[in-house]
Amino acid sequence: MKRQINAKSLVDQFLEWHDDETNYHQHPDDFDKMYEILNKYGNSDDTVDIPFNRATPEDQRRMCELIRPKRRPGDDGYARDLYMRARNDERDGDFYSKEYNEGVVDAFQALFKEGFIERSDF
Repeated sequence: MKRQINAKSLVDQFLEWHDDETNYHQHPDDFDKMYEILNKYGNSDDTVDIPFNRATPEDQRRMCELIRPKRRPGDDGYARDLYMRARNDERDGDFYSKEYNEGVVDAFQALFKEGFIERSDF
């Protein structure tokens, strides 16, 4: 018996993320960086899939990483991602500050200490 395997191609995944308006509004600066790469492979008359397919595999992966949707509250792994980004003091434009990140880390530390969450989950 043959099993059919359905997997998204990289271009399909790219187009899904590219066409998601919410995704764009979450990190427009990353989209600008992606367009800088994309523009090396085509012109403004092309649909985005054409220059994407012309790009090197390395540039294709880089563009996908740039526009990969960020986790949202309620998504699996959101809390872990938030904690790790805050712990590493990653800043998201002007929205997150050093003080914000320190507050996030402090809150998680308190939850670990009180036993509400397990450090091993993170």
